[in-house]
Amino acid sequence: MKPSSEPTEIDDVDRRIVEALQADLPLVPRPYAAVAARLGLREAEFVDRTRRLVETGAVSRVVPTLDVEKTGGAVCLAAMEVPADRSATVAAVLERMPEVVGVDRRDHRLDLWFVIATEHPCGIGATQRAIETATGLEVLLFPEVRDYSARPRPEGEDPREADFDAVDRALIAAMRDGLSLERDPWVSIAVTAGVATAEATTRLRRMVERGWIRRLGAVANPRRGGPGFDVPTVWDVDDDAVDGLGARIAALPFVVGCRRRPRALPAWPYNLFVLVRGGGREAVAAERAEIADLLGAAAFASEVLPVRHVLKATAPCRVEADRAGDLARADRRVPEPAAE
Repeated sequence: MKPSSEPTEIDDVDRRIVEALQADLPLVPRPYAAVAARLGLREAEFVDRTRRLVETGAVSRVVPTLDVEKTGGAVCLAAMEVPADRSATVAAVLERMPEVVGVDRRDHRLDLWFVIATEHPCGIGATQRAIETATGLEVLLFPEVRDYSARPRPEGEDPREADFDAVDRALIAAMRDGLSLERDPWVSIAVTAGVATAEATTRLRRMVERGWIRRLGAVANPRRGGPGFDVPTVWDVDDDAVDGLGARIAALPFVVGCRRRPRALPAWPYNLFVLVRGGGREAVAAERAEIADLLGAAAFASEVLPVRHVLKATAPCRVEADRAGDLARADRRVPEPAAE
């Protein structure tokens, strides 16, 4: 079912559900029942509301956010400035590319933002060039320099690419378009990957613990959902001070993510990307003010990058070459843009 073309009206219960879905889904039988109980809801009501939120485009299905680099691949944030009359056609190019796993429209001169995830580090540049050739437009790359919000690695643990095997890849690929809303979605994931349900959840739990899966949650569409959704902010911070300050910002209770990325002068002066827990304009303004106070004189400028709508939200995953074409042709069921 295609989502409605109008922004979704949601109530406080829906907002609590969206917030809960953006966190890690528990790796237990009937995970939606577990989340529903935490919210004081019946499982049936939780699933019905979630289905409506997914169908109307307020939120995606639950997908894994994979740390591609820890499994031998590469991932990179990218952005483009796209003329208004070419916006739809350029977005369509990105949506068709399996290497592009997320596309957002944002209220900024650089209006099209996306994530590139590839099997090998050299694939990032190759994908950049392919997009530039197909569109005739420049693609700016913002690779992660440091993630101040990353889980610390357990002492003595040394995750290696060799540990991430074909079964792990099959499980991630099975979740690429999101978990179903059936009572125990791990069953169908396991069947698709060709393993027992117990092995599937054990492997997924290991991937989360080792940081291979950064998050197992939904992606919210701020334009459709209204207040209460994560909001990206960017900051121009003194290079000599950014590492120490970035770690302190990541510890703030309303900060969802905090990463250092390179500038792209003169078009882009910012080197610190901070995702805050939105709650409307006033809440975001207060959160920005607290960050600004912490940064002090080390910050020279900042902006908010409101997400107008999510065009594509699929999981970055490494797959065997013979499956890549099948995934590229798959119907992603991505919410359509909201009416302007």
